[in-house]
Amino acid sequence: MKSSIETTLTIFLCGILLTACGRQYSKLEGITFIAPLGNPPIDYVIWSPIDQDEILVTASVLGPGNSEIYVLNISTKKKQILAQSKLGQIGAEAWTPDGERIIAFVNSETVEFKERGYWIIPIDGDSPEFFDKSDAPIWSPDEDKIALYSIDQEPGSYAEEIKLRIRDISTNQDETIFSNVGVQRFYGFSWAPDGQNLVFAFGDDNSRDIYIINVKTQKLRQITANGRNSSPVWSPKGDIIVYNKVTVDGLKSTIHLIRPDGSCDIEIPNLDDVRSVTWSPDGMKLAFVASDGAYYLEIDKIFGNDSYQTPCQ
Repeated sequence: MKSSIETTLTIFLCGILLTACGRQYSKLEGITFIAPLGNPPIDYVIWSPIDQDEILVTASVLGPGNSEIYVLNISTKKKQILAQSKLGQIGAEAWTPDGERIIAFVNSETVEFKERGYWIIPIDGDSPEFFDKSDAPIWSPDEDKIALYSIDQEPGSYAEEIKLRIRDISTNQDETIFSNVGVQRFYGFSWAPDGQNLVFAFGDDNSRDIYIINVKTQKLRQITANGRNSSPVWSPKGDIIVYNKVTVDGLKSTIHLIRPDGSCDIEIPNLDDVRSVTWSPDGMKLAFVASDGAYYLEIDKIFGNDSYQTPCQ
């Protein structure tokens, strides 16, 4: 049995020197280690919509401290820094569908970003452009609409009004398709590949579920129940949605796949400490972040067949 000093030294070496004692999932069939957490540590990842080798990374520490947004090439491990902050929190929210820009949130005024809010950062190195102070944007796949959500709080009240709106880019007109007043909030949302529906997680810290709303008819459907579910992302093929599920005791965070009609809700096996799940452009891989770094898994190898045909069988 190791002494407490030996155990502490082992953890230190794994975390700082990034030795092979980490990588708890790399020995599993179909799972590949991408990169260690690093310093500042990787917080979440978003796969490029057009490039199988590029992942958008947010790396940060809690509170005032170093934050980075960069594009990581999975094959070469080269980093392209898009934004850095020494004193404020910054984080990547999404790619634009053409893969040429990213949307980032700046939590407070920094030396690099003069205003709190959402910024559009070009991949080619051009100057960032301020978008909005409070509305989080995600472009539709055909780039003719933007989905935005906002949270407004009345002075002296804990209740918040949550709104999900669709902006027609050609007219710059907004239409609210979902709203709620209370203590609930959004926990991630994503466009369907056909641009007709949005999937989002909604609820509070103790209970939140996955919903699909039709942009045109505003018809709302709930596809999960009684969970702590978040971060739903529609697959590029449109047949499956991936999301994170946290157990009631908060000790496990797993990856689930579900069909848009709510059927075939299955857990990807052997992963119990994961977050920030994102699809590859071809829809056959999922990248995620664990306690020791970033990985990707190949769905056909995990299930032994094409999950788009019969994932529940």
